[in-house]
Amino acid sequence: MTVDETMGNNLITIDKCIYNSLEEELVKLKRRVSDLEKKLCQQELEFQNLADNVPGMIYKFQLSKNGEISFPYISSRCREFYEIEPEEVKENPQLLFDMVHDDDQQKLKEAISISAQTLQKWDLEWRIITRSGKHKWLYGISQPVAQASGDIIWDGCVIDISQRILVTQNLQQRETLLEGMKNATSCLLNTQNYNKSVNTALAEIGKVTATDRIYIFQNLFQPLTNELFLSQRWEWFNSGINSELDYPLLQNLSYDNLPPLWYEQLRDGKSIIAIEDESQFQSSRSIFVIPIQVKGKWWGFIGLRIINLYVNGQTLKPLF
Repeated sequence: MTVDETMGNNLITIDKCIYNSLEEELVKLKRRVSDLEKKLCQQELEFQNLADNVPGMIYKFQLSKNGEISFPYISSRCREFYEIEPEEVKENPQLLFDMVHDDDQQKLKEAISISAQTLQKWDLEWRIITRSGKHKWLYGISQPVAQASGDIIWDGCVIDISQRILVTQNLQQRETLLEGMKNATSCLLNTQNYNKSVNTALAEIGKVTATDRIYIFQNLFQPLTNELFLSQRWEWFNSGINSELDYPLLQNLSYDNLPPLWYEQLRDGKSIIAIEDESQFQSSRSIFVIPIQVKGKWWGFIGLRIINLYVNGQTLKPLF
């Protein structure tokens, strides 16, 4: 070991063999680091491919100790669910929360708060309205982990359950409709007052079909000409709707005054569904008409009229 005082620095000289050995170890170390980087990139690529093909949206949600929220990671399924790019969410995480349905905003916040306080699993069903106006039901599940910094991180997954909710609602609606029809049939069979029983039966049907009016028309033949007419015999109407039972134009009405092909379809035993758009009122009227057969002959028809309201671009549909 020598000291070079002219440079003002302490210089260390080592044996050349030792130096070469260190050089070799450095090369090996660089090679190992490079291999690890390649493996890490490959693992990241495999994870991304896996995340992109999972039916749900994988995410990492972070709540800092001062209350700030962020998404350090969110998979590309975000585009399909929320119609928004993952990069946008990372830059502004509030975008996802702004899409939550107004009626579900509070329960989502409370669920996150409870999970953060108890460190218990978070799971929830909630609704969103996307940028294009689509209404969706989502289900999310994740496990919170407290960090040494005081932050909390949830690693979880969100799936679209809109189809499942729709199927469940349809099944519930069918059960409600069947129950209403059973009650209506019971009214017709267990009373001596025919007119009262028909009115009660129509009320039962109206209650489970979300209609604003139900009416029954009977076919009548003009004695002299044998021409077919129809007259309204019974009706049920919801609150706020005026009666049309005594409306003169609905008595002895010719089928020629009805929409085209109604006569042919009803005569052949076919039901009719018609929709009249009233977009200026943000609503439409749906008419559902079913022919009535008595002892194998066409007796008349029963009609149901529904006002379909549009709320946030979504139609509130009747039960049938």
